[in-house]
Amino acid sequence: MSNQETSTIKNQARSLIDISRFAEAANVLSHGLAVEPRDYELLCLMSQVMLRTGRDPEAATYAEQAIAVQPEGDWGYRLRSFALRNYHARESLSSAKRAVEVHPQEPSNWHTLAAAELHLVNLDGARAAAQQMQALAPESFLSHQLLALVALKEKKYEEAEAHCRRELAINPNSYQGMNNLGVALLNRGKKREAVEALNLAAKMDPSHELARRNLRIAADKSLPAALILIVFGFTLWQLSDSLDVGTLILLVIGLSLVVLVSFIVLQRQTLRQLPPETQNYLKSLDRSR
Repeated sequence: MSNQETSTIKNQARSLIDISRFAEAANVLSHGLAVEPRDYELLCLMSQVMLRTGRDPEAATYAEQAIAVQPEGDWGYRLRSFALRNYHARESLSSAKRAVEVHPQEPSNWHTLAAAELHLVNLDGARAAAQQMQALAPESFLSHQLLALVALKEKKYEEAEAHCRRELAINPNSYQGMNNLGVALLNRGKKREAVEALNLAAKMDPSHELARRNLRIAADKSLPAALILIVFGFTLWQLSDSLDVGTLILLVIGLSLVVLVSFIVLQRQTLRQLPPETQNYLKSLDRSR
């Protein structure tokens, strides 16, 4: 195969990857690798396709083949790190560190290292790597995304909110940024703002479950259920010594019904305070159960 033909295959594969036509990209790359099995870029592109389709073990295999061809190429180490993260986290971190060693001025390598450190909950390492990425690529929203995740893990919710807002200022369509903003706001007690952020995140990507689960948590946290249970328990404690067993049982049943009705009333009042589209969304979740 001529250099021109190989270059055409690579460009075609990249174009297909960009528009998420991964099966077609894999077919194109398979044809190229059948003729040029030791082409570094073809191997990396195939590893990328495998990653994007959730085939991590195959992605790792292609990345390792690429590394064997070009041991000083950082792309192969980056891909191997992402491919191994969910089942060989230590090896993933090792590959990320190697990518940084090979090309320390490449921001993507520091992003990979920060992500690998974060996966292992090495928060100091994740923060340091993300800050290094930020220094090399201040225009990138990804460093703020990583720093927000580190801050959330550390329960530094004000800092997390600030990084989420910086991320969204650079990339307003970031699903992860909007979801993380909602989580940070919820933990800061800003429930209405949290629901609005999570509602926006759910609209950005209706197929993604994360924001929808957090939206349900946010709505449930708005309900003063704990207060109702405290009052219920206190009332029973006050009356338990002065009543016979039969009366106490009837009282427990009666108070349970009062708690249930109160909970339903308060839930409806809380839902009415949420944005209309969020009300409709939560009702649709209940109907689908």
